[in-house]
Amino acid sequence: MNNVKVNDYKKKTIVRYSEIFLKGLNRGKFEKKLVDNIKIQTSLSSNNVQNKRNRIILNDWIDVANIFGIRNYSYVLECNADEESIKHCINEFIEMKKNNGSKIKKIRVTANRLTKNFHLNSMEIQRKFGEYLFDKGFKVSLEDYDLNIYIEISDFAYVFVEKKKGLGGLPVGISGLVTIQINNEKDIKAAIMMMKRGCSVEVIASKFNKNMLKLSKYYPGQIKVVSERSKNSLSIVSGEDSINKLEKDKLYPLIGQIWSNSCSI
Repeated sequence: MNNVKVNDYKKKTIVRYSEIFLKGLNRGKFEKKLVDNIKIQTSLSSNNVQNKRNRIILNDWIDVANIFGIRNYSYVLECNADEESIKHCINEFIEMKKNNGSKIKKIRVTANRLTKNFHLNSMEIQRKFGEYLFDKGFKVSLEDYDLNIYIEISDFAYVFVEKKKGLGGLPVGISGLVTIQINNEKDIKAAIMMMKRGCSVEVIASKFNKNMLKLSKYYPGQIKVVSERSKNSLSIVSGEDSINKLEKDKLYPLIGQIWSNSCSI
């Protein structure tokens, strides 16, 4: 066996894109905007953010729950793409779960080989490490399980146990600027919905106030406060949700929409 330091792993966060895949030839532009937003909202430097193989990989376990454009994300252990290193990462996650009070008797293995450099294909990876877990005394099941262990193989191996749901939508700032005057929670919801569609927002107000703090948790950078609509603003946004009170040249994102509980105000 090669001289492999099996405890040599790194904590990473894998970020998976959302609607970016729908944008065809503009995909690079969207990816760059999402990467830029992640760096702003997490205060990570460029050295700690990698964009490769349709994923963004962050050094360490980083909370990206409030960033638009992310379909889901996982806290992973990155290790060398060899069987002994992968086994060690699997054991690490099992111990973490047990230390947190989880009772683990039945385990599923879900594998995805992203390159052909690894000697086993996805099904063979699942079988190999399923057998390993079975020999350790666990039951292995594809449907009835206490823990799902994911293994992704590319240049390195990535082991994780959860795909956390992201906010979805598009990266803020990719779709232009809109203007909103915030008077109530409906206006806040309307602004957040426009941010989810990729819009930057400016707020008509005399100064920064507590309503803008509710937007700031989802916004990359400082929200612009203005006394009137900027010339480059695409539209005024309203939180009005009654079809009887519509005005021309305004956007009403709450009409006909179901508010997502993934965004809280």
